[in-house]
Amino acid sequence: MYIMKRMIPIVLSVIIAGAAAGCGNSGSGKGDESAAKADSAETKDTAGESNEEQNTGIANPWVYITQEEAGEIIPKLFVPPAGAENILWKKCEPLADADKGISPLVELDFTLDGLDYTARAQTGAENNADIAGIYLEWTVGPEDTTLAGWGGSDLSGKTYRAISDDEYTDLITWYDDENGILYSLSTSSSDLDGFDIQATAEAMAP
Repeated sequence: MYIMKRMIPIVLSVIIAGAAAGCGNSGSGKGDESAAKADSAETKDTAGESNEEQNTGIANPWVYITQEEAGEIIPKLFVPPAGAENILWKKCEPLADADKGISPLVELDFTLDGLDYTARAQTGAENNADIAGIYLEWTVGPEDTTLAGWGGSDLSGKTYRAISDDEYTDLITWYDDENGILYSLSTSSSDLDGFDIQATAEAMAP
């Protein structure tokens, strides 16, 4: 009996120690959960960085070129009209298809009399192809026209106008049947009332 009385306090001490250890494990479990959340957050951040790298890695399809290089692509190329400023030449290689005889798309950007213009040309494009890249609902047009003596030939064309609450957009397209070249010229402004975009296109004849 004496020995058993001496053992009771020892057993109780062991039980209490075990309970304390269990509380410690519970706290350790919460720590593991926090670490898992941290790993998850780090994974998300890494994925975000990867997506950002992919987005910034997309190449711009437009490449700056000289007028001479543009002339090597388009044999009967328009020229900047007299008085034009801020002249930039570009080409878009991905829109070419050598097997079908379609050249890269050539673009000329310039400013004239306070208006910003974009002119484009492509060899091998269909007469009714959309090379201007203007996605508007046209208020006026297409209306048939003729560019008389443009580069030595009378070329058939079409004019368009889109009118919104705060902007006008004018577009003219024309086609050289002999060389299979499609051209376009466009500009936008808050007011183009009375403006004749064909006059600018005719002033760009080679």
